[in-house]
Amino acid sequence: MRTKPLENDSATCPGGSMPTAAYRPPSPDGRTEKFSLLLIPGFSLMTFASFLEPLRQVNRLLGRSLYEWRLLSVDGAPVAASSGSQIVVDAALSAAGSSDYAYVCAGIQVGKFDDERAYAWLRKQARHGAKVGAISTATFILARAGLLDGYRSTIHWESLASFREQYPALETSTNLFEIDRNRITCAGATACIDLMLHLIGTRLGHALAGAVSQQFNLSQIRRAIDDQRMPTSVRLRSSHPKLLAAIGLMEANIETPFDLAALAMEVGLSKRQLERLFNGHIGTSVMRHYRFLRLRRANLLLTQTDLPISEIAVACGYQSPSHFGKDYRRQFGYTPVKERSGSRDLGADVVL
Repeated sequence: MRTKPLENDSATCPGGSMPTAAYRPPSPDGRTEKFSLLLIPGFSLMTFASFLEPLRQVNRLLGRSLYEWRLLSVDGAPVAASSGSQIVVDAALSAAGSSDYAYVCAGIQVGKFDDERAYAWLRKQARHGAKVGAISTATFILARAGLLDGYRSTIHWESLASFREQYPALETSTNLFEIDRNRITCAGATACIDLMLHLIGTRLGHALAGAVSQQFNLSQIRRAIDDQRMPTSVRLRSSHPKLLAAIGLMEANIETPFDLAALAMEVGLSKRQLERLFNGHIGTSVMRHYRFLRLRRANLLLTQTDLPISEIAVACGYQSPSHFGKDYRRQFGYTPVKERSGSRDLGADVVL
């Protein structure tokens, strides 16, 4: 079980002004909590670091091992991150042992993963009282294991629509993280830092969580209910209310898309005015942008779910599978069939 590194750089906390004694944990036993982290091929290194580094910093600041962690893979072999970097793990699932927290970390290749050994391990951990968690797209894996029935969860914003399409009966949110009894889900990337700081603050006090936050040069600890994405106005560098309204309608109406006339009417513009607005602020036509949003949704459904291609076409506003296939190939360079078969791994990396 990893606890490293324990560093005694000094007897002070951030800024050198407060002794570590001020951060002694309030729990009477001060016991070590154990985390197990199952890595799924294609996981994000940023998510991985955001999960582990807060735990390491607590041990460093306190000069004692209040947290231990063990990295796992299904078979004990190294796991390739989305960047191609290989991470050496501590054990296979069969030799994992028990833990207080059992997490699984996945990335854009989650749709390719289907291993009953992982599901069985997660269910076993839950039966034995561990808090079971998912990071980023790993919410799919908890759902496949049947561990989210009756629980509220979240997932990375890019995968939310795909998840809801495949698991419509499950309650999901756009929050940074969700803690529902003994189930913990997190949107991934920097949201993991916020989750871990929340867990640290709840157990050991907000002063220590703040000290860890300062180590990472974070100016604030975000709340669970904070949105994952920056506002559309910031992303597009435009605050034009008609433009933002039109894009909001597009994103909310993928399965039954508006035509140009209806969209213009909804936002109170003529078709010509709306076209000028899009060309001036985004550099593309209204319907071309709309089509990209629909095809982007299709890309995620193809790579992260096992829904039939014909159903994905309908879910993205296409009545004709052949029309869908032609548009998809024109946009991404591959047919939906090749995308589904894994001939194109980079499709899920294109974000507008």
